[in-house]
Amino acid sequence: MQFPEILPEDPEKLKKLLIQLNSSYQNQIAQYNKTILENENQILDLTSINQKKENQIQELEHRISERDRAILKLRDMFKDLQRMKFGVRSEKVDPRIYYQDLFFNEAELGLQDEPTLFESNSEETEVRMHRRKKPGRRSFPAHLKREIEDHDISEEEKICNCGYRLTELNSEVSEQIVIIPPKVYVRQNRRKKYACNNCRGDERNEAGKIVVTAPYKTPQILPGSNLTVETLTFLLISKWLDAIPFYRISEILLRNKIEIPRSTMSNWVIGVYLKYIELFSFFPKLLMSGRLIGVDESTYQVHKEPGRKNTSVSHMWVFRGGLPDKPILFYQYRISRSAYFLREFLNGYNGFIQADGLATYNAHLKENPDILLAGCFAHVRRKFESAFKNSKEKSAEKILYYMKKIYEVEEKIRIREYYKKSEFEKIVEIRQNESKPLMDHLYQLITEESKKTKKSDGLRIAVNYALKEWKKLILYLSHGEIFIDNNLVENSIRPFVLGRKNWLFADVPEGAEASAMYLSIIQTFKANGLNPYEATMKFFSNLPTCNTPEEAESLFKSIIGWG
Repeated sequence: MQFPEILPEDPEKLKKLLIQLNSSYQNQIAQYNKTILENENQILDLTSINQKKENQIQELEHRISERDRAILKLRDMFKDLQRMKFGVRSEKVDPRIYYQDLFFNEAELGLQDEPTLFESNSEETEVRMHRRKKPGRRSFPAHLKREIEDHDISEEEKICNCGYRLTELNSEVSEQIVIIPPKVYVRQNRRKKYACNNCRGDERNEAGKIVVTAPYKTPQILPGSNLTVETLTFLLISKWLDAIPFYRISEILLRNKIEIPRSTMSNWVIGVYLKYIELFSFFPKLLMSGRLIGVDESTYQVHKEPGRKNTSVSHMWVFRGGLPDKPILFYQYRISRSAYFLREFLNGYNGFIQADGLATYNAHLKENPDILLAGCFAHVRRKFESAFKNSKEKSAEKILYYMKKIYEVEEKIRIREYYKKSEFEKIVEIRQNESKPLMDHLYQLITEESKKTKKSDGLRIAVNYALKEWKKLILYLSHGEIFIDNNLVENSIRPFVLGRKNWLFADVPEGAEASAMYLSIIQTFKANGLNPYEATMKFFSNLPTCNTPEEAESLFKSIIGWG
């Protein structure tokens, strides 16, 4: 309603007009408020829709980010698998990995180094004399038997064209290696038998025994079988040192018309293990005689385990301990990867346990007051190497550079053989003077890297792992008995892993336990620089004469030269 231009003079009419105008205005205000409310509701609806859209966008961005991270992680895994399958397996740091055209740019990587970080804390290094290898073919070992085969010309060729006979000069000697398949023969044991012709050996009137049979000159390794120590040693070395499964040995023998089924071989080696299992109980005692035990494990598939499927995964554990100059390797088959059994197994041991960052070690050993857990620096280095190879990040490169410097100190200690000589105080002195400043600087670099938000997934994993393990990693600086890494133990698990690729699985738990014991014996002989075949032959030749674990221990120690 519009306001009139001329107002009525009558008060009643004017009052009525005002009432109408007020009502009209109120209706308009109500309509406006309704419109405003509707608009506000529309705005709220649009705001809600917009918020949902933003949430959806954020969720999609998060999914894209997670997908990109997954793609990068899979790409890194693929590159790692490619290197494992086709690349160089050695862990030695090759500077050419970091620069395609240049070696380590130490001037750039070490630009911010403190002046005391290297030179002032280093000693003069004695460089060992070395013999330069001569080019050409190597001569064969002198201990090999020489069978001379003369080669001559015909009598006609010995007459010169001038008519005189040629004079013989010094012979031209060349050597060829002759390898003949293993010698196989049957040992026929003839045990003499005697009887009395006078009384005819009638036991009913106590005249004596009916027949007297001569015993074997030497105790048999497995009485009641046709197994010899020579054959046992051949089987043990072939399978647990050369990684040749029994079915291949059976096929090799069959080519020479010698039929020995692999089931017979398995029964032999398991039978020997079960017969002497109590005598082998001395191994843990020798293992724990030193101050350091390294631990590692690998998967092992064992069939016919009670209450488990044939596809279940078990584990083979390896321990490296003993004395610094007389290492002992002990393998143990377990159905689980849990280190719970170590509580009982290491009962009474006082020293260091060195292992990787597997959580089960912390869970079951950290509360033991007699045991200190040491970390493995090689595991940290591998993670940074993997991160750098996949992302080429400069920060990872610099961290690897300092790790290389730290390993150079350990190489000097190794060359001088301080560990074999048990000069642990000298080792600690060198590490405190040279390695500790480097480790402190390395920790600073890794800590700074952990604060950065932009870094590859591989580098993030490496940094987190290093910081989590750091207290265990630096333990070696103040204890000369500890190595910088657990590589010696990992090298000890490799013979088992190589063999596992060939024989794939153990058919029965007893076979897995036997494998563990034979690996312990053979690999310990090898670690002590002995000829595994000769040492194994000597051990099992004399083992039947042992009646107690103490006697078996004395025999084993005499072979490796312990005491």
